[in-house]
Amino acid sequence: SIEGYGIHGNSAEWSIGTSASLGCFRLHNKDIQKLFSLVPVGTPVQIVYQTVRGGIDLNNNTAWLEVYPDIYQWSNPELESAKVIQSLGWIYEPHWQALGNLLQAKKPLRVEIPRVIKIEGESLDIDGFYWQQQVYLSQKCLEVLTVNFKTLRADELFSGFVKLDTTDLPGGNSQYFWDPQANTLRIIRLKVLLNGMELSDAASWSSDHRLLMNIKTIAAQLNAKFDWDCVSKAAICNEMKLVGEPRDGVFWVELEGLQRVWPQLKSTWDGKNYTLELMYKKR
Repeated sequence: SIEGYGIHGNSAEWSIGTSASLGCFRLHNKDIQKLFSLVPVGTPVQIVYQTVRGGIDLNNNTAWLEVYPDIYQWSNPELESAKVIQSLGWIYEPHWQALGNLLQAKKPLRVEIPRVIKIEGESLDIDGFYWQQQVYLSQKCLEVLTVNFKTLRADELFSGFVKLDTTDLPGGNSQYFWDPQANTLRIIRLKVLLNGMELSDAASWSSDHRLLMNIKTIAAQLNAKFDWDCVSKAAICNEMKLVGEPRDGVFWVELEGLQRVWPQLKSTWDGKNYTLELMYKKR
């Protein structure tokens, strides 16, 4: 036979993709037939040892990597990945910690590159990224935001991060707005001012996006008597019965309910800053 390493077909196609040969390149028989018709015998061949390659999917505005085992220990997968990503000219910044988690596999792997997202709104030190049409936030968000925890799930693949379901915006005192075009998650905290003083945990969004008020907090500020029955879902305030929504040990009522108890309570809604201003003057 011809000396050197050959490119040839074989009768054990199951071995393709493994380290079964002694140096030759094994192809599927149908592929070697096509190659033979295109390339003359003796054509110079350049062999490139490449464990990482990548590309950009313009249709989905995502980038991907294909990572193969470094069987000869000739390269650094993390360093090679960084070089490939840089060569792509991708407009987004990769989230290296999340990408590192994905590159732990010891087999050929094609992965979408997680990208860093912008987070706007409150001054929050929260890290986040976007991957496979999902937004992930660092678990610090659980410490600084009041949210519906059903929409935040710890993720086994990305340690220290939780997955945010952007199709089901949570209730609580914060609202989320995901803008995929701007690659930005806007977090807006609801504020309530009573006679110019900000009240803590005085308002919340319901699961169907209604504005609810913590009647106990308001009553305490106005020195009013308050009691409620979680069974009947009714509250008694200033001898007036109100139907509301008990949740997490708090009794929530709509703003109109408060104004029935205190007719002199005036409200102004600042939709730009998500701030409810209440003014109360005793008669």
